[in-house]
This record gives sequence, C-alpha cells and structure tokens, in this order.
Amino acid sequence: MTEKPTRGHLPKNERSSKNPFQGAIEKATWYRRNYSEITLKIEGWLVNIDEKIVALQMGIPGKSLVLAQTIARPDIAHMLSNALDASDAGFRICLHLNDESEITRFVHFHALLEDGVTVAGALNLPENIVRQNETVSLAQGRGPMPVKTEGTLLEYITAAHHERLSVSFRAFIESRERIKFERPDKPVLSIITPLFNKAELTLECLRSLKESFGVSFELILINNASSDATQELLSRIDGPIIINNSTNMHFIHACNQGAEAARGHSILFLNNDTTLEKHSLFAATKLLYSNEDVGAVGGKLVRMDGKLQEAGAILFSDGSTIGYGVGENPNDGEYLFRRTVDYCSGAFLLTRKNLFDACGGFSTKYQPAYYEDVDYCLRIRQMGYRTLYEPEAIVYHAESSSSNEDSAARQQRNNRQILTDNHGGTLEGLLPPSRSNALLSRSRDPGAKRILIIEDQIPLRAKGSGFPRSNEIIRSLSALGHLITLFTMQSQSETPRKIRNEIPQTVEILTSSGQENLRAMLEERQNFFDFILVSRPHNMELFSQIWCALEGEKRGTIIYDAEAIYAEREVGKLQVQNGITLNDQEVNAIIEKEIEVARQCDQVIAVSESEAYRFVQAGCANVTILSHAVDLAPTHTPFIDRHGILFVGPIYEEGTPNEDAVRWFISEILPKVQSRNSGNILFRVAGERTCCATSMETSSNTHFLGPIADLTDSYATHRIFVAPIRYSAGISLKVIDAMAHGLPTVCTSLLARQLSLRDGHEVLTADTPEAFAEKCLQLHDSEALWNTLRSNGLHHVKMQFSKSMFTQNLEHILR
Repeated sequence: MTEKPTRGHLPKNERSSKNPFQGAIEKATWYRRNYSEITLKIEGWLVNIDEKIVALQMGIPGKSLVLAQTIARPDIAHMLSNALDASDAGFRICLHLNDESEITRFVHFHALLEDGVTVAGALNLPENIVRQNETVSLAQGRGPMPVKTEGTLLEYITAAHHERLSVSFRAFIESRERIKFERPDKPVLSIITPLFNKAELTLECLRSLKESFGVSFELILINNASSDATQELLSRIDGPIIINNSTNMHFIHACNQGAEAARGHSILFLNNDTTLEKHSLFAATKLLYSNEDVGAVGGKLVRMDGKLQEAGAILFSDGSTIGYGVGENPNDGEYLFRRTVDYCSGAFLLTRKNLFDACGGFSTKYQPAYYEDVDYCLRIRQMGYRTLYEPEAIVYHAESSSSNEDSAARQQRNNRQILTDNHGGTLEGLLPPSRSNALLSRSRDPGAKRILIIEDQIPLRAKGSGFPRSNEIIRSLSALGHLITLFTMQSQSETPRKIRNEIPQTVEILTSSGQENLRAMLEERQNFFDFILVSRPHNMELFSQIWCALEGEKRGTIIYDAEAIYAEREVGKLQVQNGITLNDQEVNAIIEKEIEVARQCDQVIAVSESEAYRFVQAGCANVTILSHAVDLAPTHTPFIDRHGILFVGPIYEEGTPNEDAVRWFISEILPKVQSRNSGNILFRVAGERTCCATSMETSSNTHFLGPIADLTDSYATHRIFVAPIRYSAGISLKVIDAMAHGLPTVCTSLLARQLSLRDGHEVLTADTPEAFAEKCLQLHDSEALWNTLRSNGLHHVKMQFSKSMFTQNLEHILR
C-alpha cells in the first residue's frame, strides 16, 4: 500500500489540473482468451482527500467503464483514517481489448465529486505487470500467460487464476516466509477448512484470512491425505489446529472432525478455493448474533469472471437448487440486501456451534459431499432457526474440483434423491423450478408482504420535503418483517455507505432506477408484489399510465401515498409571492386535478385530517391518515442558558417554502426583533443550502450552519425555534421535531392549523412581520411562557406522533 496522505484541500478551479487522489492498484492482470481477445482485470482503491467520490469512470485510452457504485473498503478506511469516505473507495473493473496495441502502462479515471466537480487523472500500472509477447507478470510472481482457444471465458479466467497462484506458491516455497495465525484462548469463531490437494489455492485462502479483521478466530485445517505440496505448505503455517487424515475422508467427515475440535462459539465452514474481502468475517459474525433465531449465515459468492455464483440459494419443489443471481452482476441492487433464504453454500457457511452439535453435524447420508448444506439449513429451520444471506460477506470462489464432472453430477443426483426422501413434506410447499419462481423464492419469510415503494429519490432524512416520512415508512415496514423494494424515479447519487446509514440492509434498492426503467421493472415483476406504494402525484400519474398498459395478469394492492396535496402549496405561493388571490371555485379546480390520480387506487394515505377530508370529498374510498413518527427526546438545558433563534430545513432553490420563510424572516422580522433587543439575538439556519440569494446574506446576526447530522445540540442550546412558513402542504416535520426536543416554537397560523396546534398553548402563531417579531420577543423574555409551551408541546407530540401509533396505522393499511 501507499503512505497515508496528508490532509489538504484544492480550490475548485484547480481540481481539473491537479490530482487530489491517493490510490493503489492491488491487482492488475492480463488474461488472453484467444489470439484476438484480451481482458485486463484491475482491482484496487482510490481515495479523494477532499470530498466524496459519488461516481467513478475508469479505463484505458479508447475503452472505459462507468462504475455504478464503489466497493466498500473498510480496511482502507482503517489504514487511511484521515481520508474522507475511504470505505467506499474500492473498485474492480474488467476491460476487454481486441488488439495487443491497446495495452498501455496507465489507467485513466474521471471521478465525480459530491459538489458536482469532475476530476481527471491517471494511475500508472506497476512496471512488472504489463508485458507483451503472450507473457504476463502478476502481482506475486511471473509466468507464461495461458493461451486457450476453446472453452468459456470463466474457464479461461479460472485457468489463468490457477496459473497465477501456482507461480505465487512456488515463490512462497522457495522463500523463507512463514504465515502465522493467532490461537486465542477463547475464540469467537472457529474456521474449518478441509484440504485435498490444490495447495496453491489453500495458500491464497490463508493469505486472505490473514488480512481479515474484526473477529477473534482459530483456524482448523483438515488435510485429507493430499498428495501434492499441501503438507509442505502446512509445515510453514504457524498457529492453526491441523488434523492429518491417512485417507481422504471427504468434505462431510472432515467438517464434522473440525467441528468436534472447535472451541469457538460459532463455526465457519470455508472452502480452500475461496478468498475473502477483509471485512467478510466481521459482517457475517455480526449478523449471526443479531437475533436469537439466526442459525446460519452465508455470503455473496463471486466467480472468477466477476459474476455471481450465489447471493443466497434457492430450493425448488423437485429438490433442485440454484444460486440466486448466478451469472449476474454482483453489484446490482437485488443482490445487495439481506434476507432469509432456503440455504447457503457450504463453501462459506457460518453457524452456531451449539446448534451444529445439536443437529449431529452434517448428515453422513450425503457422504462424500453435495446437499449436506441444504439438509443442514432445512433441519435448523425445523428447529425454529433462520438462514440469512449477508451481502457484505464477499467471497471469491475459484470453484475448483478434485473429482471429475461425471462423478460429481452422479453424486448430486443421488443426494438430491436422499434429500427428497428426507424432506418431502417441506418440498411439497415449494415452487417448481423456473426463472419467475426464483424471484418468488429468493426470500423465505413466511407471512411477510412483498412491498414496492416508488419515490423520487433515496429518502434520506436530511433532504426534508417529505423524505423523512418516507424514510420512516420504509424503516417501520422493514422492522415489521416485510420485504421492501425501493425504486427511485431519479437516478441515485449517494454513496452506498450514506444510504445504508439510514436505509436498512434488509431493503432491496434497485440500481436500475429512473423513470426510463420503470416500465421494464413493472413488466418483470407485475405478479411479484403484494402492495405497491407510490409517493407523490407526478409519480402516481406515470405509474398509472404504465400499469394500466401492461398486458396479462397483474397483482398487488395499489396505494397512493399523497405525502401532501401540492396544489395547496402552489395556491399559497401564488398568493404570497405574486399577490394573486383565487376564489374557492378556482382553488377547488386546481386541487381536484391533482386528486384525480388517487381515484383509481385501492387505498389513499393522507398526512392530516384536513387533507384526508379533501380526498373523501373527492370520492376516494379507503382513505387512511399516516402522519409522522417522532420519538420524544427533550433536551434539559435550562431557559437561562439558552440563546438565539433556530430554523431547520434544507434550502434548495428560490421560491421554495423554506427559502421564502428564511428570506422573509431575515428581511422583515429579524430587524424588528434586533431593534427591540439591542441586536443581541442571533438567528441560525441548519440544513443543506444550494440557494445563494444575496438577500440572505445581509444580516451579520444570521449564521448558516449547513447540514447537521445530529441536531440535538442545536435544540439544546437555542431558546426559540421559528417556522415562518407562508405556504406549504402536508404537515411540517420541523415543528414536530423541535417540540419533541422541548424547544418552543413560533410559527405561522398555516402550520398551526395543519398540525392542530393552538396559539398560546403548544406554540405561538403570527402571520405579519410585526406580530411574528412580537411573539419571538415574548417567548425570548418569558421563562414561564417558555416552560408552558415546552410542556404542552411535548404532550402533543406524545399523543399525536408516537412511533407506536405510526406502526399501528401502517399495519392497518396492509390488512
């Protein structure tokens, strides 16, 4: 690796000419399939010490590949602790060339940063990697490039991989190097790896285990009478428990032998033809102990050509099996979420030791191998335990085999019949094998509803604009055990880590989002979802057009989540900003046009009683109120120690409710407050801000704080919260959140009506600059009034916006 970068920031206008990246190529390998096709596989990491990388394009001159998302690299984050977002810095690409003349010494990149700036640069490949004349020099040793004119690309790449490892193994044996593993007194995990020849694969596997972190483990190696250099390799490995069998006991007996010797609370069965991402052991072990009913955990198995072997596995009614997503892109969203599955491959299978012992280990009925992992996961399911797929446990599998294909296929057929004989009752309840049934069978959660949620963007709380409520809907439905798929109408720009900080790992987030992909997704899954929840009127309109045009059988209850009646906001904006007053008939006509999209839905969700009444009056049936869910978190700083006025909310562009509110407060209200209080009251605005109107910069007593992840300190130090919103729809989360933290509020009467708040009881209200300033001063100067509003506000939030009530309403909607 490279040295740690020093922290530094480049002016934005210099970034295009300077390279602010710190990076390294870990592996760069040329593969030749035949004389006319060459593949360059590059793996490594790239870190920007200034800002996040939200998109990355890499390639060589004339050929490039856009990476939809970066690969989590917590190991790099640990090594480069002062670099921003290093854990999202990994990359892996395969570039295909048609001619040797395209071979180059460097890889170029274009990286899109979070602030929209694009940075270009290049990384030089190590000199000993790029070679011509049909030779290849690899990261660990040199050797001839395998040349194949027949076979699949996977077969070719696997052969090239084995050749590389053979070169590496010879170099290791010729050196004095030793590999040492700790043998802890009380290991959390016992890793059991049966060995039968393939010493070069074993060495690579052990090296990857050596780099793993986060879990205390012991290593148990069972040598099944290998006839190659395996014994020589074992003589150079310090620390593991080694069991040498005089004959080949095969996989099942070897695993059971290892389990008997294991001292860990959990055991991991791991093939010797695998390598692990450094964080895989930690991710799998953490999931195993996340709940008492988790009995086993499997990982994401990736083939040597970079495609999926398995993202959890599926069992069909005839006893046949398939790895979910086999042959697909492992970074697609449908393979990046956690779920309960039928079983996971024994190539990487983690389980509780006491549970494995209680089952008597792998059944010897399946000796020498095949279907023992399926049988085990079915048996623990009968005992009330689940098998989970963990997408963060990434396992690269060479899929080598020491037996011939005919023998293996014959053994699989025999063991499949044994499984059918032993688990016929379970198989009867499963679906027959087919592509569509694979989708239906990928998650094994009895009673769970499959729910599609269509939103504008990934609903992160800091975005405001109704996204905090969408976020809570997703989190609550996931907590109830339902299977959630999120489709966004706009392309995603957030990093995977940022998304998963707020969206549960159990939620499927489709990477093929965007309006242009909506039809294809609905066609593929038109019989898959039990409920389809569409948020916002423009999304509902497009969805309805596509859904009605689909041919064939469709299923699913269609729910329109209004989030707000946007027409009411637009009517208010016309009146406030343009001085246009509409009569009741004109207002109703505008609102009626928006509500029209809801009439064809099975259910409608409104956020308030007033908006629910609008839908009922318009003829919509089955209207339910689902407001916000807020936890009480009152701060305890006394009145006398608090200072200043706080506003919270993003300001994205001019004319939005938040922008209008802040500009109105700064220009019309704050000067009146300052003139009455000797200019000593500061006004602070927390939230993302992309609008830079100069009218907001005129007061020295105004501070823009930017986005704040945790607002607790802000709520604890300020004396007043203000919400001078002059036009809006739905209900204001910012006011609810302030009251939940015990910070009294001055707001407009519009917000008070929407939230059923009373002036002088839960809040103070005003609609003119003079009155608003007066109310701010009253609250600022009266501790008795402040305490009254605080107490009443907390009570209101508890009674109207509790999470238990929110969850109950969601459960009612899904009946």
